Amino acid sequence: MYEEFQKNNFVIVCDLIPKALIKEMYDTYMTAYNAGEIIEGESPPMFGTAIELDMKKGNPTFKKVESLLSNWLQENMGMRTIPTYSMGRIYTKETTGMLKHRDRVPCEVSVTLPIAYDNYPWSIYVKDPTGYEHDVDLHVGDVLFYYGCRAEHHRRKNSLNTFHIQHYFH
Repeated sequence: MYEEFQKNNFVIVCDLIPKALIKEMYDTYMTAYNAGEIIEGESPPMFGTAIELDMKKGNPTFKKVESLLSNWLQENMGMRTIPTYSMGRIYTKETTGMLKHRDRVPCEVSVTLPIAYDNYPWSIYVKDPTGYEHDVDLHVGDVLFYYGCRAEHHRRKNSLNTFHIQHYFH
């Protein structure tokens, strides 16, 4: 799997996050949303508006997931990583896509995982070193590990969902 990661700048791991932990993450989002502990507005590199969870306070649920991801990378890929930050967004029909971009330095190894969506996975497109764009569909519990600073990535217009929660770890 490490060789695939190096070759393509990304690797997909299905069903890595236990459903109980996904539910905890979802409940955290909904509690924050209902309590108004969110930031709504433009969310570059996204097109349109999105709702961000305020992660400044930290959260034990997200720390558990961060630890699970770091341990998985070390045990399965021989990669020792230092978590820098995580963030998440609730996308709505007002979120119309994501600009093609590379991440900034704290995102050398990035992880994206869907927590919930109302219809279908919202594809993320990741460019490999040959320039080919891979269309990646992640289901709840799946993760995409990618080299955020190397691999250009984006999302096309989301016409399939009116509600999508995505969390990112770096």
